[in-house]
Amino acid sequence: MIGSTDNDIDYRAEFAHVSGPEKNRAVRRYGFDPGLTKTFKQARLNPRLTAGIAFGSGDNGAGIDTAFRQTDIQGNSGRFGSKTSLKYYGEVLTRS
Repeated sequence: MIGSTDNDIDYRAEFAHVSGPEKNRAVRRYGFDPGLTKTFKQARLNPRLTAGIAFGSGDNGAGIDTAFRQTDIQGNSGRFGSKTSLKYYGEVLTRS
């Protein structure tokens, strides 16, 4: 789900769920990733403030596998404020 409000706030929310057999073990996993971006259009250069969080289910190693994993079919890049291209993994979380 992606959208925007009348007061210059863009929002997004993604949810993933999988359930069924995998390599002779039952799986039941889920992940959730919401976020907001506020654009200050009245300020010079239109600065943005972004907040987001991601959550994936974990696994205790017994019974049903509930450890969330990404599928590797999604991309690893996106646009921040529709201006700057960046990679989600590595560039955002690493020090130079």
